[in-house]
Amino acid sequence: SINYVGEWGDYQIVREIFTNAYDADPSFHYYISNGELTSRNRGVIPYEGFLLGESIKADKDKAIGKFGEGMKLAMLVALRNGYGISIRSGNFLAVPYISTMLNREILAIRFEERPFVEMTTVRITGMQNPEKYLDNFLFVTHPHLNASVELFSEEFTGVYVKGVRLPEARKSLFGYNLILDLSDRDRNNAPYMDSLIGVLTTALAEDRISNAGFLKLVELEDDEYAEYYVNYLPSYSLSAARYQYLTKQIVGENAVLSYS
Repeated sequence: SINYVGEWGDYQIVREIFTNAYDADPSFHYYISNGELTSRNRGVIPYEGFLLGESIKADKDKAIGKFGEGMKLAMLVALRNGYGISIRSGNFLAVPYISTMLNREILAIRFEERPFVEMTTVRITGMQNPEKYLDNFLFVTHPHLNASVELFSEEFTGVYVKGVRLPEARKSLFGYNLILDLSDRDRNNAPYMDSLIGVLTTALAEDRISNAGFLKLVELEDDEYAEYYVNYLPSYSLSAARYQYLTKQIVGENAVLSYS
């Protein structure tokens, strides 16, 4: 039904286009011009990839355009918002459109034969200012960083999961890219704190973040988060002296530290 995922909007359209293209081909290209957003990546989508309930993301043996449920829903949302959308892949052009069934508007797709190309191009027309969503994607704003690697950086702020900004995560002095599985399709929730602490302590252990920088970050957090830092700061990844210094600075000089 055209009203499915009613909370989705333009951001989710861009998110699904970019993440699918990046999953298929980390060197994918995108273009924005006069309200038209185009992404192009190596790989071909088979026809069955357009069926809801079918996903080709698990196919590791072929270079294919990744195409899961999210991208199909993005097509539906684009139509609902009045945008044009087309997918050129392999030997066809797929043109989503609104049809009717049981007196309801539904998503349908028309396929047109084309000369074969080993490439997938997704084009959206009519969207206003799609460029405003670009900073949600680490692999777009910082392509020199590997978005498939867990990392800590002072080049950007915010928490990213597999290269996509986690909107509900608080911002910090530094930027993080976490490699973990999100707990829902909409990428809004994730058990990210444990992973965030892991990235931080790795950065501390490798001297990529100073004690002062770490303490400044904790200072900006509320008491609940400061307590989390202390309780879950893995001492084995730091020198004993540094671990004691940091925890005493956070919880007080007179704290008695216990080790597990």
